[in-house]
Amino acid sequence: MDFAPEEYPLVIERKLEKFSFKRPESPKFGKAHVFLGENCPPIVVYAGKNGGPTAGDILIGTYKVYYEVDLSEYSILFSVSIPCADELPFQAEVTLTYCIDNPLLIVQNGRRDIRDFLKESALDIIRPICRNYANEQASQAERAVVEELKSQLIYGNKIHDLGFKLSRPPFVTLSPHESISKRLIDGKLGTIDAKNQEKIIQEQFSVDAIKAEMEKRLMQQKMEIESMRQELLFKDRKIELYRQTILLEQSMNFELKKMEAEMRIKQIEFEKQLEMQRIEFNHRLNRETLLSPLLSIGNWRGIIAICNPENPNDRELLSFVKQQIDREEKMRVEENSTCIEILKIFVEKGVIGEWRFEDIAKSLVQKVGRLSDQGAALIGEKSSSEEKQQDQQEESADINIHPESIRRDGTPE
Repeated sequence: MDFAPEEYPLVIERKLEKFSFKRPESPKFGKAHVFLGENCPPIVVYAGKNGGPTAGDILIGTYKVYYEVDLSEYSILFSVSIPCADELPFQAEVTLTYCIDNPLLIVQNGRRDIRDFLKESALDIIRPICRNYANEQASQAERAVVEELKSQLIYGNKIHDLGFKLSRPPFVTLSPHESISKRLIDGKLGTIDAKNQEKIIQEQFSVDAIKAEMEKRLMQQKMEIESMRQELLFKDRKIELYRQTILLEQSMNFELKKMEAEMRIKQIEFEKQLEMQRIEFNHRLNRETLLSPLLSIGNWRGIIAICNPENPNDRELLSFVKQQIDREEKMRVEENSTCIEILKIFVEKGVIGEWRFEDIAKSLVQKVGRLSDQGAALIGEKSSSEEKQQDQQEESADINIHPESIRRDGTPE
């Protein structure tokens, strides 16, 4: 069978190359492939499904051709005059939507277009039904025609046996003749006017009653809204008062905590000052306790060690101690000078022998010259050899003169 794509757009014939391992691709959406071969069953492959002849079948030439069948929807629309029970016919408009249901049957039977067949089949169903209805019954006739078309073309086998089906319900419009339509419209308009007038009067009373009822409801709603507004206003005031109370309480708590913190700081500072005063008092008490015996015995070095020159209270005491030290040093120097002069006079006058130097000079030299005990002992050893010789001279001289009896000029009293 030779089907050219231009003449039969629903079916396209494609050849399979012998000795080729290439298989046709899976059909696209809305398409189907029908494979036909010699002495082998036909194969139908739909979109999204795997199948078809194997590469070996194509290689040995078992299947030589396949057909690409379009499964998309197509519609036919036609207008025609249909006789009715009146003298004047109906004006009918019919729309039928169809598609291929059995691709294998389409390819085997060779029918590619059923538009004329659908039109004739639909007219054969519509004509006998319309003869039973008048122009005024156009709507009833429409419903009867649609039901019959569904029964025979959708649920029946009239077009299924050809490989097609109606994919959507048929759409039929039956219009009365123009003159009948005008007459029906005028009559309907007169009836409608009378009915409308009566209806308008009734509706006027209804509108007044409804208006009064609506005004009453509106007034009630206004009163309810005002009541709700007053209630909300009262709640807002209450909330504002509560908020202000909370803010005041927070402010008072903050001020109270601030005062507590300040009092705590002052208390800490007072305790610190009190502790410093206590420490200072204890220090002064301890210092006075230590200073009193030192002052009584004249231990000026101990007083200097205790006093702090940086303390203004100790500066006056240190000044007094310095004066005392200077005065004592001056008296000591004068006393030492006097003792040395007396010793010198005694030695020159021969009142004291050199052997007596050990007892008198030892203390004087140690005191004036700051000699150690070992130095003074050495002086005593050197003068011990002359002690016997001097005893005889002292006895003969029989002189008993004391240092206190010597005048400042060196002569005895």
